[in-house]
Amino acid sequence: MELTEEQMIAIPQSCICPHDQDPLAVSADCTPLPTITTIDMKKLAFGEATATGLELEKLH
Repeated sequence: MELTEEQMIAIPQSCICPHDQDPLAVSADCTPLPTITTIDMKKLAFGEATATGLELEKLH
């Protein structure tokens, strides 16, 4: 069974991502994927003022 009528001679440019990008952190069209912010609940509840402040900043 033939999947395509034409032979692919080269990889399409839209399928090539720059080498400096993490392949797990980009989508199929090489745009960065959104990240999920992680909060250390122990630092938030019981940490020092600076640690608590840093965790609170992540929420804003």
